[in-house]
Order: sequence, then structure tokens, then C-alpha cells
Amino acid sequence: MRLCISISLEAVESLEVFQWSGEEVKCTEIIDKIKVEIADVVNYCVLMSDACRLNLDKLYWINQMNN
Repeated sequence: MRLCISISLEAVESLEVFQWSGEEVKCTEIIDKIKVEIADVVNYCVLMSDACRLNLDKLYWINQMNN
């Protein structure tokens, strides 16, 4: 449960990158901040899949085939 909460919180933090921009911001201008936030989300996803004994790579490809 805590890992799921952490994933959600980190995903919401990625919005902070754009929060006070006041205009459309190009990714190239804020790429370093975006990298950090994506890494945080991915890290918690990996930890959660490991805790649940799930194969994250397999889940990804199953999801891709179904969407």
C-alpha cells in the first residue's frame, strides 16, 4: 500500500515541473527536472512489482498488446 501511495505522490510531483510556468514549456527547457521525476516514479514501480513478485517487463508487454 505504501509503495502504491509513493507511486501516486511521485507522479503528482511531476506536475510541479509545469505548475508555475505560466505558458507552454518545451521539454528541452526542463528536461533535467522531468528526468528526476520519471526516475522516481519508475523506481517505485519497480519496487512494487518486486514486492508483489511480478515480472514488470512481462506486464509491460501484456499491456502493450491489450492497448
